[in-house]
Amino acid sequence: MNEAVQQNISQLKEKISSFQKKRVSKKNKSLTPFYVLTMVFSDLISGVLVGTAIGYLLYRIFDLHVFVIAVFVLLGGFASILNLYRSVKVISKENQK
Repeated sequence: MNEAVQQNISQLKEKISSFQKKRVSKKNKSLTPFYVLTMVFSDLISGVLVGTAIGYLLYRIFDLHVFVIAVFVLLGGFASILNLYRSVKVISKENQK
């Protein structure tokens, strides 16, 4: 019985190592130029769009001055740049590995 358990354990270890190898290869494939470009544009556009939407809603709901929209567009732009910086930092760490 011990031999059967040892054989099952060794088979399980082999399966785990093969899955880990597949996972590592998938991580390397995820850094294609198209993926990076898509991530950059989504980071840049999403922050500006969210900032614009918040500024517009505040302008319409509270009847504030139009400059509120401009302020939130700028805040969204700064948030986009911060998100882009964080994404590039993660990509550079993955490329170093």
